[in-house]
Amino acid sequence: MRKREGITIWLLAALPLLLLAGSVWAQENIAVQRLAEPLGFVATSHTQHFAVAFDQETRQLVGDPISLSPEGNGPFDAVMRPDGSEVWLAGFSGDGIIVIDAHTHTLIQRISGVGNTPVDIEFNKTGNLAYVSNRDSVDVAIIDTATYQIIDRFPIISPTTNNVDPGRMSLNPCSGELYMVNYFNNQLWRVDPVAKQVTEEIDLGVSLWNPVVSPQADRLYVTDRSRFGDVVHVLDVSEPTFITMTQIPVGDDPWGVDISPNGRLLTVANAVDGTINIIDTDTLTVAHTITLTVPDSNDQPEPRDVEISADGRFAYTPSLDVGLANDEDAVLVIDLETGEQADAIKLGATRRPVVVSIAPASPSLDPIPGFGVAGALTVGTAVSFTDSSGNQPTSWQWDFGDGVGSSSEQNPVYSYANPGSYTVTLTATNPCGSQTISQTIEIEAERNVYLPVIKRSEG
Repeated sequence: MRKREGITIWLLAALPLLLLAGSVWAQENIAVQRLAEPLGFVATSHTQHFAVAFDQETRQLVGDPISLSPEGNGPFDAVMRPDGSEVWLAGFSGDGIIVIDAHTHTLIQRISGVGNTPVDIEFNKTGNLAYVSNRDSVDVAIIDTATYQIIDRFPIISPTTNNVDPGRMSLNPCSGELYMVNYFNNQLWRVDPVAKQVTEEIDLGVSLWNPVVSPQADRLYVTDRSRFGDVVHVLDVSEPTFITMTQIPVGDDPWGVDISPNGRLLTVANAVDGTINIIDTDTLTVAHTITLTVPDSNDQPEPRDVEISADGRFAYTPSLDVGLANDEDAVLVIDLETGEQADAIKLGATRRPVVVSIAPASPSLDPIPGFGVAGALTVGTAVSFTDSSGNQPTSWQWDFGDGVGSSSEQNPVYSYANPGSYTVTLTATNPCGSQTISQTIEIEAERNVYLPVIKRSEG
């Protein structure tokens, strides 16, 4: 074996995301490169129930519609897995889930018996579990995303009311908790899906519909379709209990809401007046109001869902049924920089598009462990271990794999006493959790260097 002078190795956690080899990841918000941008999907529910795919770059329809029947009848929610690989759709009247490949536009799985009237889907921080809220069976189903099997369920029990209808949810990417609204009611719940129980309840507004948590996990925004005033409630969720901050007046009948990847813009879909509000989350005021139109249509859209693209440039909202038999329904595209409608992806007449899925769910704020190894990997030589973890770890624990050495420094230096293969393990921790990564290195025996001895005569 030849001596490897000055070798440097970089390793990152094997998360369900494609990472660039050789990159040093030490930035506040980790940017992740995927194999390709997923397709966008819109679900329709007129006389037939379909998922229709479109290319986000060309804004053209792709392939044939995929039937959602029977499990996906009455599509009520569409959400993309955190790694962007799949789109899951909940069937309000079909009592099931449809799973579609987000890149190939092919049906992967039909999951039946999820519960009575499923209304929303959220994935846990690692994406290996899906939580489905079921309004009429008053519970949450837990699905293994690898096997597509329902592995558990738990009831939603309010400490104050018997009028419980589990509604829309949003997952905190730090704590892993769920925020859930009482469907068309005034309760907001904090749900621990591991303990399988409601841990906090607050009365908030009158007719809550859609919560969304900020990517930084410090704020929660909730639409309220109240007859006393249509608003978005803003709460501080950085503490163990809900802290109400303010209310933002928005358009008539706010349904869907989404937040940009950097957390700076909030979009709200208002069904009755056919508008989209763009809210500046720094000032908590409406920066733009866009009145939606469908080209060649004489009727007003009724947007009930809205989703922002992964790059934060555009928002997409389905028109619902624009009313007249010969009018084309569409997915409407909003330019978030200009605050104007940029395009309309036409779907045909009487499609009745209701929900849209554009971008993967927010990534976990857990540390993304990674480290580099540098130096001559020989016995007795100092080996440098350099942390490259993402998502701002606050502590580090190293095990150098020889049964002797360990360190809590961020960038330790260590020397091995014996040659051999050693598995080095780093556990990175931040306020959101801990993650571990391991790498095997080869330490060679110290090489003896023999110098020639030249004997000279003394005479």
